[in-house]
Amino acid sequence: MKKIREMLGYPGSGKSFTLNKINKTNNKVCTLEYIIFRDFLNKKILSKLYLFYIELILKNNSINYIKTKVLNPYKSYFNKTIFYELNIELKNQNIYFIKKYPKLNKIFSSLVKDTIHSDLEKKKIIKNFNTYCSSYSYYLKQKNLDKIVISDEGFFQKIFLNYNNKKKNKIVKKIKIYLKCIPRDIEIINIPTPIDKSINQCEKRARYFSYKKNSIFLKNFFPKINKIIRNYCIKNKIKYHKLPSKNQKIY
Repeated sequence: MKKIREMLGYPGSGKSFTLNKINKTNNKVCTLEYIIFRDFLNKKILSKLYLFYIELILKNNSINYIKTKVLNPYKSYFNKTIFYELNIELKNQNIYFIKKYPKLNKIFSSLVKDTIHSDLEKKKIIKNFNTYCSSYSYYLKQKNLDKIVISDEGFFQKIFLNYNNKKKNKIVKKIKIYLKCIPRDIEIINIPTPIDKSINQCEKRARYFSYKKNSIFLKNFFPKINKIIRNYCIKNKIKYHKLPSKNQKIY
Protein backbone atom coordinates (compact mmCIF):
# COMPACT_ATOMS: atom_id res chain seq x y z
CA MET A 1 0.00 0.00 0.00
CA LYS A 2 1.24 3.49 -0.87
CA LYS A 3 2.07 5.64 2.13
CA ILE A 4 1.49 9.37 2.35
CA ARG A 5 3.27 11.48 4.93
CA GLU A 6 1.49 14.55 6.23
CA MET A 7 3.07 17.38 8.14
CA LEU A 8 1.03 18.40 11.15
CA GLY A 9 1.44 21.67 13.00
CA TYR A 10 -0.43 24.79 13.98
CA PRO A 11 -1.06 27.34 11.22
CA GLY A 12 2.16 29.34 10.93
CA SER A 13 4.31 26.58 12.43
CA GLY A 14 6.61 26.38 9.40
CA LYS A 15 5.28 23.32 7.55
CA SER A 16 5.65 24.79 4.05
CA PHE A 17 9.06 26.24 4.92
CA THR A 18 10.23 22.81 6.15
CA LEU A 19 8.86 21.04 3.08
CA ASN A 20 10.59 23.54 0.80
CA LYS A 21 13.91 22.78 2.52
CA ILE A 22 13.33 19.04 2.02
CA ASN A 23 12.48 19.61 -1.69
CA LYS A 24 15.84 21.29 -2.20
CA THR A 25 17.74 18.28 -0.82
CA ASN A 26 15.68 15.55 -2.48
CA ASN A 27 13.84 16.14 -5.77
CA LYS A 28 11.82 12.94 -5.32
CA VAL A 29 9.85 14.56 -2.50
CA CYS A 30 6.63 16.25 -3.61
CA THR A 31 3.02 16.91 -2.62
CA LEU A 32 -0.03 15.03 -3.89
CA GLU A 33 -1.21 18.03 -5.88
CA TYR A 34 2.17 18.34 -7.59
CA ILE A 35 1.79 14.92 -9.21
CA ILE A 36 -1.50 15.65 -10.96
CA PHE A 37 -0.48 19.22 -11.86
CA ARG A 38 2.81 18.04 -13.34
CA ASP A 39 0.97 15.48 -15.47
CA PHE A 40 -1.41 18.25 -16.55
CA LEU A 41 1.54 20.41 -17.70
CA ASN A 42 2.94 17.43 -19.61
CA LYS A 43 -0.18 17.04 -21.77
CA LYS A 44 0.38 20.05 -24.06
CA ILE A 45 3.48 21.01 -26.01
CA LEU A 46 3.84 24.58 -24.70
CA SER A 47 3.26 23.68 -21.06
CA LYS A 48 5.51 20.62 -21.45
CA LEU A 49 8.33 22.86 -22.73
CA TYR A 50 7.64 25.22 -19.83
CA LEU A 51 7.88 22.31 -17.38
CA PHE A 52 11.13 21.11 -18.97
CA TYR A 53 12.54 24.64 -18.74
CA ILE A 54 11.79 25.18 -15.05
CA GLU A 55 13.03 21.69 -14.12
CA LEU A 56 16.25 22.33 -16.04
CA ILE A 57 16.84 25.82 -14.62
CA LEU A 58 15.52 25.39 -11.09
CA LYS A 59 16.44 21.72 -10.64
CA ASN A 60 15.58 20.67 -7.07
CA ASN A 61 13.53 23.81 -6.45
CA SER A 62 11.20 23.16 -9.41
CA ILE A 63 8.61 21.40 -7.22
CA ASN A 64 8.23 24.47 -5.03
CA TYR A 65 8.08 26.70 -8.13
CA ILE A 66 5.19 24.69 -9.60
CA LYS A 67 3.41 24.93 -6.27
CA THR A 68 3.70 28.72 -6.07
CA LYS A 69 3.35 29.61 -9.79
CA VAL A 70 0.83 26.99 -10.95
CA LEU A 71 -0.93 25.26 -8.07
CA ASN A 72 -1.55 28.28 -5.84
CA PRO A 73 -2.96 30.45 -8.65
CA TYR A 74 -5.28 27.58 -9.56
CA LYS A 75 -6.49 27.35 -5.98
CA SER A 76 -6.97 31.10 -5.74
CA TYR A 77 -8.92 31.62 -8.95
CA PHE A 78 -11.68 29.64 -10.61
CA ASN A 79 -10.24 29.74 -14.14
CA LYS A 80 -12.29 27.34 -16.28
CA THR A 81 -10.51 28.19 -19.53
CA ILE A 82 -6.82 27.69 -18.80
CA PHE A 83 -7.43 24.68 -16.55
CA TYR A 84 -10.32 23.15 -18.49
CA GLU A 85 -8.82 19.66 -18.94
CA LEU A 86 -7.44 19.64 -15.43
CA ASN A 87 -10.83 20.61 -14.00
CA ILE A 88 -12.41 17.64 -15.76
CA GLU A 89 -9.77 15.28 -14.38
CA LEU A 90 -10.11 16.68 -10.85
CA LYS A 91 -13.89 16.40 -11.05
CA ASN A 92 -13.72 12.76 -12.15
CA GLN A 93 -11.23 11.92 -9.43
CA ASN A 94 -13.38 13.67 -6.84
CA ILE A 95 -16.41 11.61 -7.86
CA TYR A 96 -14.33 8.47 -7.38
CA PHE A 97 -13.09 9.70 -4.00
CA ILE A 98 -16.60 10.53 -2.73
CA LYS A 99 -17.79 7.05 -3.66
CA LYS A 100 -15.02 5.59 -1.53
CA TYR A 101 -15.32 8.10 1.33
CA PRO A 102 -18.96 9.29 1.11
CA LYS A 103 -19.18 11.08 4.47
CA LEU A 104 -15.90 12.98 4.41
CA ASN A 105 -16.81 15.87 2.12
CA LYS A 106 -20.07 16.54 3.96
CA ILE A 107 -18.52 16.60 7.43
CA PHE A 108 -15.66 18.84 6.25
CA SER A 109 -18.12 21.26 4.62
CA SER A 110 -20.02 21.31 7.91
CA LEU A 111 -16.82 22.22 9.77
CA VAL A 112 -16.13 25.04 7.32
CA LYS A 113 -19.60 26.44 7.99
CA ASP A 114 -18.67 26.67 11.68
CA THR A 115 -15.82 29.11 10.99
CA ILE A 116 -15.74 32.90 10.94
CA HIS A 117 -14.24 33.02 7.43
CA SER A 118 -16.03 35.04 4.78
CA ASP A 119 -18.23 33.23 2.25
CA LEU A 120 -15.52 33.63 -0.41
CA GLU A 121 -12.86 32.20 1.88
CA LYS A 122 -15.12 29.28 2.80
CA LYS A 123 -15.60 28.57 -0.89
CA LYS A 124 -11.83 28.55 -1.45
CA ILE A 125 -11.24 26.27 1.55
CA ILE A 126 -13.72 23.72 0.23
CA LYS A 127 -12.25 23.99 -3.30
CA ASN A 128 -8.76 23.34 -1.89
CA PHE A 129 -10.08 20.35 0.05
CA ASN A 130 -11.71 18.88 -3.06
CA THR A 131 -8.49 19.41 -5.02
CA TYR A 132 -6.57 17.52 -2.35
CA CYS A 133 -9.08 14.65 -2.33
CA SER A 134 -8.93 14.42 -6.13
CA SER A 135 -5.12 14.47 -6.04
CA TYR A 136 -5.15 11.68 -3.46
CA SER A 137 -7.33 9.47 -5.71
CA TYR A 138 -5.17 10.27 -8.74
CA TYR A 139 -1.99 9.38 -6.86
CA LEU A 140 -3.29 5.98 -5.74
CA LYS A 141 -3.97 5.03 -9.36
CA GLN A 142 -0.42 5.80 -10.53
CA LYS A 143 1.95 2.89 -11.03
CA ASN A 144 5.75 2.86 -10.81
CA LEU A 145 5.79 6.44 -9.54
CA ASP A 146 9.25 7.36 -8.31
CA LYS A 147 8.13 10.03 -5.84
CA ILE A 148 7.98 10.44 -2.05
CA VAL A 149 4.77 12.18 -1.04
CA ILE A 150 4.87 14.64 1.86
CA SER A 151 1.91 17.02 2.20
CA ASP A 152 2.02 20.24 4.19
CA GLU A 153 -1.78 20.67 3.98
CA GLY A 154 -3.16 17.14 4.29
CA PHE A 155 -6.31 15.58 5.71
CA PHE A 156 -5.29 16.07 9.34
CA GLN A 157 -4.07 19.63 8.81
CA LYS A 158 -7.26 20.70 7.03
CA ILE A 159 -9.22 20.87 10.30
CA PHE A 160 -7.15 23.72 11.77
CA LEU A 161 -9.64 26.41 10.77
CA ASN A 162 -10.67 29.79 12.16
CA TYR A 163 -13.63 28.43 14.12
CA ASN A 164 -16.53 30.22 15.76
CA ASN A 165 -16.04 30.18 19.54
CA LYS A 166 -19.78 29.79 20.16
CA LYS A 167 -19.85 26.44 18.34
CA LYS A 168 -16.79 24.81 19.93
CA ASN A 169 -18.62 21.84 21.52
CA LYS A 170 -20.30 20.89 18.24
CA ILE A 171 -17.01 21.39 16.40
CA VAL A 172 -15.19 18.91 18.66
CA LYS A 173 -17.84 16.27 17.94
CA LYS A 174 -17.62 16.93 14.20
CA ILE A 175 -13.81 16.70 14.24
CA LYS A 176 -13.99 13.26 15.86
CA ILE A 177 -16.43 12.13 13.15
CA TYR A 178 -14.21 13.66 10.45
CA LEU A 179 -11.14 11.76 11.67
CA LYS A 180 -13.01 8.47 11.44
CA CYS A 181 -13.83 9.23 7.79
CA ILE A 182 -10.36 10.05 6.43
CA PRO A 183 -8.03 7.51 4.75
CA ARG A 184 -5.68 5.69 7.11
CA ASP A 185 -2.72 5.10 4.79
CA ILE A 186 -1.03 8.15 6.31
CA GLU A 187 1.96 8.83 8.53
CA ILE A 188 2.24 12.08 10.46
CA ILE A 189 5.34 14.25 10.84
CA ASN A 190 4.75 16.61 13.74
CA ILE A 191 6.09 20.18 13.49
CA PRO A 192 6.36 21.14 17.20
CA THR A 193 6.34 24.95 16.91
CA PRO A 194 4.54 26.40 20.00
CA ILE A 195 1.07 27.82 19.48
CA ASP A 196 1.97 31.42 20.43
CA LYS A 197 4.88 31.54 17.98
CA SER A 198 2.76 29.92 15.24
CA ILE A 199 -0.11 32.40 15.57
CA ASN A 200 2.34 35.33 15.65
CA GLN A 201 3.98 34.09 12.45
CA CYS A 202 0.54 33.92 10.81
CA GLU A 203 0.11 37.64 11.40
CA LYS A 204 3.16 38.31 9.22
CA ARG A 205 1.39 36.76 6.27
CA ALA A 206 -1.49 37.88 4.08
CA ARG A 207 -4.91 38.77 5.45
CA TYR A 208 -6.27 35.32 4.65
CA PHE A 209 -4.01 33.75 7.28
CA SER A 210 -4.80 36.26 10.03
CA TYR A 211 -6.19 34.89 13.30
CA LYS A 212 -5.73 38.12 15.23
CA LYS A 213 -9.41 38.73 15.98
CA ASN A 214 -9.86 35.16 17.21
CA SER A 215 -6.42 34.42 18.64
CA ILE A 216 -7.41 34.14 22.34
CA PHE A 217 -9.88 31.35 21.54
CA LEU A 218 -7.69 29.57 18.99
CA LYS A 219 -4.61 29.54 21.23
CA ASN A 220 -6.60 27.28 23.53
CA PHE A 221 -8.66 25.42 20.94
CA PHE A 222 -5.91 24.46 18.46
CA PRO A 223 -3.92 22.52 21.12
CA LYS A 224 -7.16 20.69 21.94
CA ILE A 225 -7.53 19.69 18.27
CA ASN A 226 -3.90 18.59 18.25
CA LYS A 227 -4.52 16.36 21.28
CA ILE A 228 -7.62 14.82 19.64
CA ILE A 229 -5.54 13.99 16.56
CA ARG A 230 -2.74 12.51 18.65
CA ASN A 231 -5.15 10.28 20.58
CA TYR A 232 -6.80 9.20 17.35
CA CYS A 233 -3.43 8.23 15.85
CA ILE A 234 -2.49 6.21 18.94
CA LYS A 235 -5.83 4.41 18.97
CA ASN A 236 -5.69 3.59 15.25
CA LYS A 237 -1.96 2.82 15.15
CA ILE A 238 -1.15 5.64 12.74
CA LYS A 239 2.55 6.46 12.87
CA TYR A 240 3.21 9.82 14.49
CA HIS A 241 6.78 11.07 13.99
CA LYS A 242 8.43 14.05 15.59
CA LEU A 243 10.37 16.35 13.28
CA PRO A 244 13.85 14.77 13.20
CA SER A 245 17.17 16.48 13.74
CA LYS A 246 19.22 17.86 10.86
CA ASN A 247 21.16 14.60 10.48
CA GLN A 248 18.06 12.40 10.22
CA LYS A 249 15.72 11.79 7.31
CA ILE A 250 11.92 11.66 7.30
CA TYR A 251 11.60 9.85 3.96
